[in-house]
Amino acid sequence: MKWIILYREDLEKSAVSTQEMLKIHDIEATILPIQKVTNLEDENINSLVKNATHCVLLDNALLLEDSAAFFYGYLVGRVKHFYSLTNEWSKNMEFFSNVYLFSGEDAMLKSLKKQMPNIKEEEKTRDAFSNLFNDGIPYTADCFALYITKGKLDICQRFIDAGISINCRTEDGTPMLNVAIRAEQEECVNWILQQKVDIDAVSNDRGYSAVMDAVWKNNLELTKVLIDRGANLNFISRDGQSVLVLAVGAGNYDICKLLAESGADPDVKDQMGMSALEYANLFGKKDIAKVLQKYHKA
Repeated sequence: MKWIILYREDLEKSAVSTQEMLKIHDIEATILPIQKVTNLEDENINSLVKNATHCVLLDNALLLEDSAAFFYGYLVGRVKHFYSLTNEWSKNMEFFSNVYLFSGEDAMLKSLKKQMPNIKEEEKTRDAFSNLFNDGIPYTADCFALYITKGKLDICQRFIDAGISINCRTEDGTPMLNVAIRAEQEECVNWILQQKVDIDAVSNDRGYSAVMDAVWKNNLELTKVLIDRGANLNFISRDGQSVLVLAVGAGNYDICKLLAESGADPDVKDQMGMSALEYANLFGKKDIAKVLQKYHKA
């Protein structure tokens, strides 16, 4: 962020106070007397004004010259946020979404302090988006998913900082958590779970939740991670399978045992009217059947 604080000579003290407040929030600001700025002939001043992202105008007795009014209008059109004291000129700018008007210096300073977290978050988002763009990385869900599959957490974080939702989906409807599970990127899975993610979101392609994808991949560790985070273990997939039925079909004893011990119901029926326990008995998987039998409701 590049802040400039413009002030009439009688309000220099307020300008310095505003500059000091911004510095407390790790924001550097340049203060300039209005009389030295409006002609823009000085190259250094010209550069400061053209590169400014935020402007504070401390002028409660408005310079009436046409050049000043033009200059203020020029700034409003350039900066992201323009903070001004209410005066004869500024009342005409109320309809601009980036203009904020205040009755006095104290009210302005108080409001700026309150807005600081949002201002800094907005700038963080803008910087992250610009960094992705400058590195030639498209800001799309599919591209986000690509970097999840590669385990590139630094770039994944930039997508989040730029404003993409952790609950977004690829073009084919796969949630990012499922993408990470299918790629068996454990670090990415843990990173995603630290955020406000829908752990039971269902993919559009297979109709699986994340824990079902972990079971489908025969990945015991990822299955355990999702169980520990509260994944629904009695979810029925689009093709009518329960998580345990899928595990029994894969023949993974350790995963079946973990699921049963964690609350997966061995008696839930699939679309064929069969339960995980019944499949284990049908296919002669005696060790799995023995574990599931402990949780069978007679």
